[in-house]
Formats: sequence, C-alpha cells, structure tokens
Amino acid sequence: MSFNHSSYDPDGLQMARFCGGLLGMAGFVRTDSGWRLQTFEPAIGAYGSFSQAPTPRPLLIGEHQYAYMVVHVNGGPGGPFQTNDYLIADIGGRYRQILAAYNCERTKSDDGQSSWTCTYRAQAAERRLFRDIVIVCKGQYFAADLASGDSNALPKELKGKLKAGERGNFTITRVFSYSDGKGYQERLPAKVSIRRQ
Repeated sequence: MSFNHSSYDPDGLQMARFCGGLLGMAGFVRTDSGWRLQTFEPAIGAYGSFSQAPTPRPLLIGEHQYAYMVVHVNGGPGGPFQTNDYLIADIGGRYRQILAAYNCERTKSDDGQSSWTCTYRAQAAERRLFRDIVIVCKGQYFAADLASGDSNALPKELKGKLKAGERGNFTITRVFSYSDGKGYQERLPAKVSIRRQ
C-alpha cells in the first residue's frame, strides 16, 4: 500500500510546482488470522509535482521479490517534461530507494526538440534475488538541441557523438546491478545506437 502525506496543491502556492508528494509505503502479509503489517515506512521521499506522489508500479526483481518503480515526471509550464525513475524495495524491513535513473524520458514539445521514451525490466532468471535492471531509452534528436546550450536537451550518452545539423533516432540501453550497501549502480558505459537521417 502506498500513500501520500502531502495535500494536493493544484496551483503550487503552498508547496510549489516542482515539489512532489511525500511518499510512504506499507507492506502486509496474509496469515491464518488475517492481514498483518510487516513493513512500514511513512516517509521514503518526495516524488512527482504539485504535492502529488506518483503511484508506485510493481516490478518483479527476483524470486518472489518485488520492488516498486516510481516514475517521477516534472518540468516547466507547457513542457517538455523530464522523467526520472526511482526503484523502491523492502531492504532489511524498511522500504527505501535503491535505484535512481535520471533523464529517462522527455516529452514532445511544440518547438520540435528532441524527445524519447523508456521501458524498464528486470533481467529474466539471471539471479535469484536483485536481478539486473535494464532501462532502454528510444527517441529522436534534432540539431537545434546541440546549439541551444540546454544541458537537459539530450541524454548525456549522446553528447560528443553528434554533429550540428544532424537529426535521427537513437537507442540507449542502461544496465543497473545491485551492490550491497549501495543499491543499484549503473554499469558503464551504456550501449548507444544512433541512426542518422
């Protein structure tokens, strides 16, 4: 069960447009006598915007082991909007964030800037617990983003690989492996594929 401590702030006057909702989670187990609270973490972190935390999405990361992806979308008025992905899991009886992947998606905008989407999954049957997480970003890039000076206009994995005046499509595959005490860490370098038009 997930819950949001922050009251909805439709205009951003109380908490500001860029502040998320304070996400908490509780895990229950079913016993012969009913449901019993097993794990409770009232304040994991603030995600989302307008004081509204996104709904965590379950992800099977091992045998009978679930984690929860929080897709955090934010950006300026009218977009484009950036997406960061955060993975939350029960570690030692506490829910905590164990993965942070930035700039995973960028929505389309009216001015024809670069945009991309992403998918995520756990590697199938690789390990019994804490399987590697694969995040794949696919999208298109435009030369205007190279000249704009906007550091968020393109994924960092593309920088230095493109020339002004180019446009095309790209795929970036990022792999995250679990390390005790550190959570999921990205294995570098990411795999990049570019198809120029």
